[in-house]
Amino acid sequence: MKKVLNLGCGPKPDKDAVNVDILPLNLSGYTFVRGDFNKMLPFDDEVFEKVFMSHALEHCENILFTLSEIRRVLKEGGRAEIIVPYFRWPTAFSPLTHHFYFTWRALDKADGFSVKKRIVFYSSRRIVKLLTKPLEIIVNRIPLLYETSILSTLIPAPEIRYELTKK
Repeated sequence: MKKVLNLGCGPKPDKDAVNVDILPLNLSGYTFVRGDFNKMLPFDDEVFEKVFMSHALEHCENILFTLSEIRRVLKEGGRAEIIVPYFRWPTAFSPLTHHFYFTWRALDKADGFSVKKRIVFYSSRRIVKLLTKPLEIIVNRIPLLYETSILSTLIPAPEIRYELTKK
């Protein structure tokens, strides 16, 4: 079995991963398992070295259950990389399927994990990159000050990225 689980892959599967989504996707050439991360994952305990979730955790009905399932399928010392919309980003609230909104401290108490996190600014436009890269460095040094100030409203970050390592 592959060592990476791409949970909630949607239309962005990974050739090097076991891709899981609730939708019946036609992903020929990819390892695909139809599954719902709101229910028990169809895998044995401790089979993956890494779990990747990009813009999927906010769709969970019960984040604590989903995190416990991620912990269950991860090997000891395995990592989960979870990317979610930052709560100040305008589209964080727009899809009706978003059940949760993520702040700097949202996953601090994730049971059975050590947590690293980073607020991320990005753009494909070079001039915007030149401005947002220094801002990203500063924001990640003083995240709670950023989050509670008007700055996070005026210049919202699109994403927050969590790296959870299974203890």
